[in-house]
Formats: sequence, C-alpha cells, structure tokens
Amino acid sequence: MKSVALSTLFPANDFPSLWSTSSTFRTDVRLATRKSLFLTPPPPDPATDSARYQKKLKFMRQIQVDLTSTANGAWHPPSAPLPDNFSYPHLDKVLSDYDLPLTGAEFITTLTSLTTSTFCLPSQPIRGSWLDISTNYSKPRNYGWHRDSQLPGQVTLMLGFPPSTGYSGPDVFSHFADVDPANLKTSVEGEGVDSPLVVDMVENDKIREEDVIKPIYGEGREILVYRDDKLLHSAPDKTNRDGVWRFM
Repeated sequence: MKSVALSTLFPANDFPSLWSTSSTFRTDVRLATRKSLFLTPPPPDPATDSARYQKKLKFMRQIQVDLTSTANGAWHPPSAPLPDNFSYPHLDKVLSDYDLPLTGAEFITTLTSLTTSTFCLPSQPIRGSWLDISTNYSKPRNYGWHRDSQLPGQVTLMLGFPPSTGYSGPDVFSHFADVDPANLKTSVEGEGVDSPLVVDMVENDKIREEDVIKPIYGEGREILVYRDDKLLHSAPDKTNRDGVWRFM
C-alpha cells in the first residue's frame, strides 16, 4: 500500500493547490468526471422495448450527476490507448475554466498510470473500471471485508474527496486488513477469478482492531494505491468524506 501526492503527478501546475484549498474545484472535477466517464448501456436489440431502454438511460444519467449516489464508468487502460483526437469535453472545460494547462485525458491518464507504475509487477490485470463512491455515514457499521478480484497482481487506485478543505485524517479511504482469507469463511460473488471474494460477516470478530489499517488522507496523501490481491478491504466502519474514486 502506498500513499501518493497529487503534487508528485502534477508538479508544474496549480491542480494540487486547488484541490487542497477549494471544495468548489473538487466538486467541479467530480461532476465533470462523472459525465466524462459515463458508460452508456448497450442499445436494445429489435426485440427489446426501446421505451424501457430510454427510461433506464435517463435514470442512469440522473444518478451520474447526483453526488449523493455512487456512479460508475470506464477509463482507457494502457492496453487500450486513447484513439487519436480523443477527449473528455466536460473535464476539458472545467480544467480550462480554472486556467490549468491540462486536458481531461491527460489528467485521467496521468492519474491512472499509477495502477501500472507503483508496484512494477510483471503481469497485471487492468479492468478499466471506475467508481465514484459517495456513501457517507457517521453512525458505525459492521465491516464488510472482501477483495474486489481474485486475479494475481490486481492493483487498485483511490483518490479521496475530503469532507472539508484542510482535512487530514482517516475514514476517507477504505479500511484494510492484512489477514489471510484462507483462514476465514469466504464465498465468491459471481463466476471466475475476476469475481469478488467476500468474507462471511460472522468472521468479523477474527479480524482484530489492531489488524485494521486506516489510511490517512491529507495534503500530500490524496491518492492511495494498493494490491487488491494481497489485502482485504472494506468501507470504513464510519466515513468522513465527500466521496472516493476507485480505479481498477
């Protein structure tokens, strides 16, 4: 697990300082990315009700811009380089509005490059999936320990959205446990090695409080990169954030 500073990725412009000092900027980037990475569901075949499809599409687009709802989308992994003249117009506009010499594609590509450069693994799966997780709660909940994938070498990147400007502390990122799931009762959600491995909640007591890692968010620690195939993780027992992005 490694914390990375936005200033390491973007040393030549004001993106890191804007991120640290402006909640409006963070929200604008978040909304623009939701619009840019939105994954349109495949159109219906002739036998499918087109009106139902349009209703579903409208609902999905509403969720995509509702910051109280978790959104999902897709990005271009290194194995699928960006086509010529590719752009993220919504992100381009926001970055331009803040006078940043950075395109949306450059921002996403630079950020996600950490998924392959952080651990330098010889073989590494990349899904190209993205989540903007908006769950936020202050009343403690039970942990739901899991791995998102069973693929060897799976690396995940998170970018945190703090609850307020200047915040430094835990509960923005997921919590982690360096515990071997072979010693716990688990199940697989779905089929194949790319399906999540889930720890039965009756096993939670076997993961001691001292085993739980709560990464710190703060200036210079805005990004977290970790190996999903080595650690169990869960949403925090209580959160303190506006949201968190997850790239796989």
